[in-house]
Amino acid sequence: MPDKLDGSALLALLVIGAFAIDRVVHGLLFLLSFQPIWSGAFPDPLLTREGFARVRAEKRQKLIYFAVAITLGIALLWLLGGRGIFYTVGFKQHRLDFFMTLLILVAGSDRIGELVKVSGKSLPDAAARPAPPPIQITGKLTLEEGVLRKIAGQGA
Repeated sequence: MPDKLDGSALLALLVIGAFAIDRVVHGLLFLLSFQPIWSGAFPDPLLTREGFARVRAEKRQKLIYFAVAITLGIALLWLLGGRGIFYTVGFKQHRLDFFMTLLILVAGSDRIGELVKVSGKSLPDAAARPAPPPIQITGKLTLEEGVLRKIAGQGA
């Protein structure tokens, strides 16, 4: 990587890096999902019953996504010589630069994965979930004429 990049080249590098991280993480997690040990530790939220178990499965999926994305982001920055975006645009090199660039890559990979759907559906969203069944109420309803008049008189 050159010492200095202009703004558009730097932006393109960050977007491509974040996109690559997102695709590699999703591909790796997809392949790991076929392993029984893995799917026992990190169950698919769509195959988990509603409630606490599903929320826990979604949080575990997000945790493993970010753990793998951070690892890939660190590897990518190491391959680029450890120089972050601030150094690339002309600031003095600082340790914080590495972590800020890592944050941009990892957080950007999650957002880019939502924006760019390469293979159709990458992550299930709320629209992909089946609609809940309609509510049914059974029982006996008794209406008393005097009570309705009394209620209607209070509202007027």
